[in-house]
Amino acid sequence: MPIIGIGAGFANSTGSILAASGSIGKNFVSMSLEDTASLGLSGSINTFTASINTVTSHTTSSYEFSHIENSLKFLTAKVYENTDKISKSYTENQRYYGINRFNRTILTPGITGNAGTVTNGVYTTGNQTIAGTKTFSSTIAGSVSGNAATATNAKGYKGSNTNYKLVPADFYMMNSTSNYANGIITIPSGGECHAQVSLPIGSSITKQNTVVYTNSVGSGAVEVWIMPFDGVSNPTIKVGSGLLGKDIKLDDGGKFNASEYYLWIKINLSDDDNALRVYGGNIGFKNA
Repeated sequence: MPIIGIGAGFANSTGSILAASGSIGKNFVSMSLEDTASLGLSGSINTFTASINTVTSHTTSSYEFSHIENSLKFLTAKVYENTDKISKSYTENQRYYGINRFNRTILTPGITGNAGTVTNGVYTTGNQTIAGTKTFSSTIAGSVSGNAATATNAKGYKGSNTNYKLVPADFYMMNSTSNYANGIITIPSGGECHAQVSLPIGSSITKQNTVVYTNSVGSGAVEVWIMPFDGVSNPTIKVGSGLLGKDIKLDDGGKFNASEYYLWIKINLSDDDNALRVYGGNIGFKNA
């Protein structure tokens, strides 16, 4: 395989490329490096060198037939060798070194290997993992999935990426008729009220506080559970309990997964509890 040398990209012809690389066109001083056998010649390079020296010295002895014959044989062999190398440079695989410039489009079958794939480049087809921060100056067209599509916890639910704000409409009565008026839900004595909430995918509730706001702080009983969406694939787990109007620190043991569970808040009033109003609440969570 002919090797194209440094600076090959600036050569004007294949012959000058090969000459510049040392593949052909060796100078007279480098004749001792020639392999006469590869040229199809019999005899050592010293024999042919001596003949060429004699012929070029312009002495009477330079006209001896043997010296002229050896010189012509060597020169003819080199012409054929150079011609062969030049022709192969158009048909065989090439290896280029240094900076190489192409003034015309590279035609089919095109470029393969690393030149075709561009190491660490962004490709137009196939799956790819892009590391680091990327800034897009224009709108991304097409479909986007995953966290980039849903912007998980970017603003959380109802305006916060660390809190779910409960409102009276999130609650519903279980064993009695609720009194929902003027944006407030009233739980009668002995009543039971629930709220069920899904949190952003990727959020964590471990050691986070939940509170239900009411007009009667410290009354009633509040329980917080995590429930599987399908009801059967995961166990139902109580993760906290306390009183109305008080922070309840949740402890799920790291089992809560927002893609599998939702939160279930239960409020129970005993028959001895007075009716009370629920104004809303807050569920704290962390971005995982």
